[in-house]
Amino acid sequence: MTAEQEAAKLAQEAERNEKEAELAAQKAAEDAAKKAAEERARRLQAEQERVVREVGEVRAAREEAMQRRGEKEELRAKNLNAATTRLDVNLKLLDASIKKNEAMIKKLRAVRSSRCHKIALPLLG
Repeated sequence: MTAEQEAAKLAQEAERNEKEAELAAQKAAEDAAKKAAEERARRLQAEQERVVREVGEVRAAREEAMQRRGEKEELRAKNLNAATTRLDVNLKLLDASIKKNEAMIKKLRAVRSSRCHKIALPLLG
């Protein structure tokens, strides 16, 4: 082999090594871009899942608040209608019954504890 042939062979080998290095660099760049794209997609997916979860929580909280509000409105309406829907009770009978009970309580207080059971037996039985 002559020097020229060796030089040509070395130049070809250097050119081949250069192309291989360029292809390796391109492949590394493609891999890095692919990994970056996958990472972005993963982050986007996680963000979407978080947003969906938060929207669900907000909707549940809103529904609960609306339910509580409805219950409060219903209770308020019942309270406002209480005067019109109240049962007619004979207040004179209730007043007389209260007076009788108060008189009995006063008598029981006046009686000693030893005689208390003798008075209570007729009432209990």
